[in-house]
Amino acid sequence: MNKISIEVQPDACFVYHMLSVARCGYDNDYGAAHRHLHDPADLTVLKDNERLLTVAGGEHCGALYWPLIAVPARGEQPADETYRTLLERAEGEHRDIIVAVCRAMLRAYPAYMKQVYPQSRAALEPYALQTASLLGDFTDRAEALIGRSLPVPCFHALLVDSTAWGAEGIDISESQDVFGIDRTPEEEALLIEHEYVIYLLKEALRGTTAFQLDAWALTEGLASHYLAQLVGDGPVEELFAQHRSMRQAYRQLHEAHPAASARELYLLQAQKSSLA
Repeated sequence: MNKISIEVQPDACFVYHMLSVARCGYDNDYGAAHRHLHDPADLTVLKDNERLLTVAGGEHCGALYWPLIAVPARGEQPADETYRTLLERAEGEHRDIIVAVCRAMLRAYPAYMKQVYPQSRAALEPYALQTASLLGDFTDRAEALIGRSLPVPCFHALLVDSTAWGAEGIDISESQDVFGIDRTPEEEALLIEHEYVIYLLKEALRGTTAFQLDAWALTEGLASHYLAQLVGDGPVEELFAQHRSMRQAYRQLHEAHPAASARELYLLQAQKSSLA
């Protein structure tokens, strides 16, 4: 049974569109092509607060990333309704910034929905279908190998077309992750499968140092180790060459301790790295 749903929905597309056109965590051709649709003052509001609004895997998570980016991108209600609610309820240390960002997003939303999203949707949906056709029984095999399952019925991979040269594979809820499309469908499927393994490891490694910023390389390396067992070394090496040394370290540990669980492998490597 495949538990990965590859989806295209307007709210995630809008939110990451705005980050891209504002050069807020992204600077690419997509942003350049659509920047003229929006008030430069609104884009400056986002850019000036880039550090608060963006994430970089294993390096940084902005203080306003969850409320102003992740929550509106989830699609639980239209993004403009979410920003309107956030505007009305703004308080605390960053109140003025929250108000300014929400107003900028609300002003930009109509133009995006009318002039951009229809074309984006037309490009994203065929790509989503092609990528989904490549997943097969991966989720069943991954859960059997790691010995964990997700606490939710489905993993939602949300596709956007605006995140080239920036962070992606970004979790925005316990079951939703955002992906760009700047690769082949085969590579896209592999990236989504890697993130599915990451979500399984969130369960397997709960209560350890995993997913803390200083342990990010250990966590990603363990995910790559399991992904290589599931799909082979070749594809993983091609897409995740940056994990090579840590993947090899876990392979050696696995050969020395073939019955070790994911948690045990992580703790062994963390101890060696003085991060236990």
